[in-house]
Amino acid sequence: MIIISESESHSLKSSESTASLYLEPPCHKHSLSEGGLSGNGSSISLNTGARTPLPPSPPLSSHPLRNLSQPATPPGYLESRRPATSITYSFAPQNMPSNSMILSAPAYIDAPQEAYYITVNMNCFTPSSYITTIRSGSWDGETIGDFEMGLTTPKSQCKVFTRGREFSLTDLLETSYRLVKTTFTWKIMDMEKHMLYWDDSSGVLTCYSSKDRVQGHLLAKFIPPSQPRKNGRSPELTRLEVLPTGHDFIDDIVISVLVIERLRTTPTIPAFH
Repeated sequence: MIIISESESHSLKSSESTASLYLEPPCHKHSLSEGGLSGNGSSISLNTGARTPLPPSPPLSSHPLRNLSQPATPPGYLESRRPATSITYSFAPQNMPSNSMILSAPAYIDAPQEAYYITVNMNCFTPSSYITTIRSGSWDGETIGDFEMGLTTPKSQCKVFTRGREFSLTDLLETSYRLVKTTFTWKIMDMEKHMLYWDDSSGVLTCYSSKDRVQGHLLAKFIPPSQPRKNGRSPELTRLEVLPTGHDFIDDIVISVLVIERLRTTPTIPAFH
């Protein structure tokens, strides 16, 4: 038989009273659904049957283009930023590697478009045929396109790689020879009803977005040197002036004008056309 003193009995009753506050919470008039909190304004108890909360959603990318829902396209064909004004790019010949040039904007302009690195190499199996390759950003950068042409190769056999696929030149380019000027129509693949309309007039190639060749549809101008080289001065560079709207199609403008200029400067051979 255990005898408990009056002070010990009072201590046990106090402990039991304290424990009841945690084991038997009072009934509350307001309660939230499972996983929430319940309370009567003076005390709050956590529902121990709450579900494990879901992990927080990952933050959205801060890149302005990556959160847009866009159709799948080859790298490099997301819509480019349009500059506020026209930009004149220059074709600068390079010594290394040989047979190459860089198309870039002046250094003092914050151009939205990276420089184009352009190389020309002979086809080892057909020494009379040459391959032009256009890359973006560096000599080892992303391939924007390439094409192969030869002095005696019919246009139907010429191949052009653009927008991630290879096409016959005849599927991309239509040429119309006229007494006053020659016109070229370049089809932008994967973009229905989009064409580039090039006019050859007095040595300058002018590009429009519509058959209505008005100033409002002007996209770009390809301007070869017009003056002979002067003593003590650097040679004039070939230029490509691109208007703000032209930057939406700048890759297509570059590859099409290189193809057209190759055709335009190649000796006329009936079999080629």
